[in-house]
Amino acid sequence: MGTIFLKSVDATAHFKNADYICQLMDEVVQEIGEKKVVQVVTDNRANYKVAENLLMIKRPHLYWTPCAAHCIDLMLEDIAKEPEIDMVICEGQRLTNFIYNHGWVLNLLRQMTGGREIIRPGVTRFATHFLALESIMRYKDDIIRMFTSQEWSMKIKNMKPKDKSLGETLKNMALENTFWDYITIATAIFEPLVKVLKLVDSDDKSEMSFLYEAMDIAKESIKKNVGQSYKKWWKMIDSRWNKQLHRDIHAAGYFLNPRFQFSKNVNNDSEVLLGVRKVISKLEPDIHKQILCDKEMERYRLRAGQFSTAKVAAAISHNTPAGGLFMDRRRHQI
Repeated sequence: MGTIFLKSVDATAHFKNADYICQLMDEVVQEIGEKKVVQVVTDNRANYKVAENLLMIKRPHLYWTPCAAHCIDLMLEDIAKEPEIDMVICEGQRLTNFIYNHGWVLNLLRQMTGGREIIRPGVTRFATHFLALESIMRYKDDIIRMFTSQEWSMKIKNMKPKDKSLGETLKNMALENTFWDYITIATAIFEPLVKVLKLVDSDDKSEMSFLYEAMDIAKESIKKNVGQSYKKWWKMIDSRWNKQLHRDIHAAGYFLNPRFQFSKNVNNDSEVLLGVRKVISKLEPDIHKQILCDKEMERYRLRAGQFSTAKVAAAISHNTPAGGLFMDRRRHQI
């Protein structure tokens, strides 16, 4: 079953504090049925976080998870605030604004690019920063050809002194390798996270069983892209991931995803297994059933590498683990 719209609430007449939000969420849980709800997803604002903590106290079998797209956008925002990244974003914006604020400059660049634009909208503000820088980098040669063309030299003379001075400054910047080096670094850090953002912002499939792996891949990509400086960026990402986004349910989603469980690079480390066990104990209060689930989980883990490619493909196509789920609770998200 895909996404469905249940209802909306006009809350304009109410003060949207934690108690009111908790009351609204609890009413929806009661309407659907607590046994059919596995998690509540909201944004990351303080009043929502307090509300969901209150809700989980009242409904101990529920999970609250913050909006993944919002959290990843906050990671991009943190990175964008770093001086070297902020500098290149500002310089890129200056270059882009100058081009689009002067018709003849834009027309000249279009001649160089074959009519293609250097900016594209993104799914969020900070993803747009990356897309703009990535687009500038893609047309690096065209931008340099524009600044060194005879037409540029002729028409820049006729601009107002202020605009002429800015144009010459941007030309000198574009002819320096330093500007392009900084763009290369910025895009190397932004790009892996933007890929995750596009994944979680997509309506094509639920990101719950893919987020854990996607974040690991993004971090490893950043490490490969920037070398020894990766630790600085990992620390910023982990700060948001560990404190806000990561939940045991993400580890369980990874463990139960056959696309990963039956791959050569499956990562059933202690963090994953502990997360799955915590989910079991939260969703299944009966200790005897917890033990049975735990035993089945271990058999499932050990059997994973024994399945043929055909059987794995069949399991994936049905969106269930080859060898069977050790939990059979069909629950919904709100």
